[in-house]
Amino acid sequence: MLQLKNIHKTYKTGDLDVTALKNVSLSFRDHEFVSILGPSGCGKTTFLNSLTKLYDITSGEILVNGEPVDLKKHNVAYIFQEYSTMPWLKVEENIRFGLELKKLPEKEIQDRANRVIQMVGLNVKTYNN
Repeated sequence: MLQLKNIHKTYKTGDLDVTALKNVSLSFRDHEFVSILGPSGCGKTTFLNSLTKLYDITSGEILVNGEPVDLKKHNVAYIFQEYSTMPWLKVEENIRFGLELKKLPEKEIQDRANRVIQMVGLNVKTYNN
C-alpha cells in the first residue's frame, strides 16, 4: 500500500514562494491502477517527482506498507508522457538504467531486465541496434 499524508511542496522562485502541492493525502492499494489527471501546471509532475524522490517534499510523509519510501527497497516508478529512453543506449541498457542507479546486485539487475524484455516480447539481439 502506498500512502501520502499531508504532502506539501513549495518552490522558491526568485523572491516568490510557489506552492505546487498543498496538503495532498492519498492512499493506493496493491495492484490498483491509478491515473493522475489535471490541467498543465496543477502539480502532476511535482507529485510524481516527489513520490519517486526526484524532489524532496517540503513536509508530509510518503509511506510504502507503512514505512517511509526507500527506493532501494521499494519499487516506486512512473512512466513519463514524453519519450524517456536515452537514444544513445541500447534497449537493455535503458531498462537497466534505473536499477543500476539503485545499485542493486548485478544478478538482480540482469534478472529483472530479462523479465521486462520477455514481458514485452523483445528480442534484444534484434532491437539493440
